Amino acid sequence: MGFTVFLATLMFIIALSRPSSTVIYIREALDICGSAVIPALFPFTVLTGIITSNISTQSGGILFSLISKIFKISTVSVSALLLGMVCGFPIGGKIAVDLYKKNLISQEEAERLIAFTNNTGPAFSIGVVGCVIFGNISLGVLIYSTQIITSLVAGFILGYKKKMPHKLFTENSASKTAISKNISDASSAVLSVCGFVIFFYFTVQCIGDIIPFPIFKIITAALLEVSCGASEAAGIADPCVASALAAFSVGWSGLSVHMQLSSFLIGTDLSMKKYYLTKFICGLVNFIIVFLFVKLNCFSIKQETDYQVFVFTAVRNGPILVTAVVIICILSFILAQLEKKKNICYNTDIGIRKGVQK
Repeated sequence: MGFTVFLATLMFIIALSRPSSTVIYIREALDICGSAVIPALFPFTVLTGIITSNISTQSGGILFSLISKIFKISTVSVSALLLGMVCGFPIGGKIAVDLYKKNLISQEEAERLIAFTNNTGPAFSIGVVGCVIFGNISLGVLIYSTQIITSLVAGFILGYKKKMPHKLFTENSASKTAISKNISDASSAVLSVCGFVIFFYFTVQCIGDIIPFPIFKIITAALLEVSCGASEAAGIADPCVASALAAFSVGWSGLSVHMQLSSFLIGTDLSMKKYYLTKFICGLVNFIIVFLFVKLNCFSIKQETDYQVFVFTAVRNGPILVTAVVIICILSFILAQLEKKKNICYNTDIGIRKGVQK
């Protein structure tokens, strides 16, 4: 608490002493919100609200059942995983929290779910980081793919040796919500996200003005705000370190994103300890993987504006990433089946022993 008050006081003094810079930074942050955050989040937030408010026990099918068995999550939770991968943060985490608030999943499952479903979407990783910041679409694809693979692995590890969750709901327990309320809730959520982006963007820029050490600003940006972290990383001369640090920023996602998620947890008993640890480890793994890809000349981060160059690079490196995903899925399925068989044998043995005792 004391450090928070000290930091807030320091930022207040900076804002008063440098009013012109403060205005510039806030305007830049508002431009980011208007050009990237709101267009990327608002429609998906409304649609995911409609999906989760009308979700039922019949959600999914064969695909949802398979995914739920691999990660030991309920079938209704699969929507958080899939939509989190496609729509980006904070959609995955918000869906998990909403499911918990509706008593559709347990506290343990909700905390485990938010730890690996709150990721950046392809629009940000590929469009913003790859295309806009680095001028290299293929790098964006690599960073996004690496993030998703590490998150899936983390999700499997977190669910390993866990029992399949019991259904906490009945057929009619999911209450349907009017579209107007979903739009209203989505507007409030997106405005809250924009508030975090503006504050942390302003904080990073002020720190860079105060402390005359570029490396300190780069590290601070990577830890606090994902878009600032990627932008600062792009200025590093070493392409291996630049791309790897951008991958860390995306994997860790920044304190700004974490506080966005924590705002959805207000009023619940959910903990974010597992979330913070998982995101930091995923960020480090992303850093190592992308660094090795570039260092071993498996990948180039030169300026890339030609679509044919992107297609060639994707075709060359795509099979490696796809193979990794397939191997993870196969191993996960095999381990799940072995554990299921082990439980069946154990329960059968107990039944036989009880019969003998009788």
